[in-house]
Amino acid sequence: MRHLLPIDRGRRRTAFTILELLVSMAVLLVFVVVLGQMLSQSSAIWKQGEGNKERLQDLRAVTDFIAGELQSALLPINRTSVQNLEFTMNPPGASEFKNKDSLFWQSPLAVDQTLGDIACIGYFVRWDDSDSANPRSVLCRFYVDPVNESTGGSDPNFLIYSNPAAWLTASVLAGVAPATKAENYKGLFAENVIGLWINLIASDGSVMGASGSNWSSRTSSPVGRLPVAVDIGLVMVDSHAAKRITPALKGTISGLVTAAPDAATFVRDALENTSLNPVAPGFRAYQTRISLQNSK
Repeated sequence: MRHLLPIDRGRRRTAFTILELLVSMAVLLVFVVVLGQMLSQSSAIWKQGEGNKERLQDLRAVTDFIAGELQSALLPINRTSVQNLEFTMNPPGASEFKNKDSLFWQSPLAVDQTLGDIACIGYFVRWDDSDSANPRSVLCRFYVDPVNESTGGSDPNFLIYSNPAAWLTASVLAGVAPATKAENYKGLFAENVIGLWINLIASDGSVMGASGSNWSSRTSSPVGRLPVAVDIGLVMVDSHAAKRITPALKGTISGLVTAAPDAATFVRDALENTSLNPVAPGFRAYQTRISLQNSK
């Protein structure tokens, strides 16, 4: 007679119920969603950090180039002459182009020195409204050699000697640096720069020309002097945020640029302005001081 092993009823194998499977799937789904959100946030933070780093590098490169031209700024040998070279901030002829400030001067940096080595140089920020739905702000470079590159003759926009009282006008600026697509972006130096702040520093460290003011070496007291140094502040916006700037946001940005005493304050105010939430995280400020070699 065969001996039968007893059945161990306590060790019967049971299957998951449908309810248990649904609960497990729900828990897994929640875990996947949370993990996805964490990865998305981490990716956004990393991209923002990389964007800030890239914009800071761009701003440093821009200011380094400006510094190279600004350091050699000149005034006439006879400092009291108003019929010669001029160092000027926010001149009347450039009033429609400043945002917040503009700066112009002469330096011995002419490319073609057939008619002399002095070139007229300057920087200002303007808005390009070619796309009415998405205005873009750019940093423009005003640069005029005595010799016209195309004709080989004298440049009609080089007026510092022939018409020193009106060497810098709105029409001259519009001709030299329109920075629009229709004009092949002539004079465009850097894209997505939305503000430029200038302070002129005296030998005792005080501000002899404050941001937003009009200043000229021809009318300063005493007449005919250069600042010892120039403080420059720039604000750049990343390309993704720039695409979200509307005419309404442009108006808000321009108002804050005009009101802010410096670049860092503008960025702080922009981050506190809820209407600028779509673009403000993309702003980056950079400030530096440039010493002038020929200041006396």
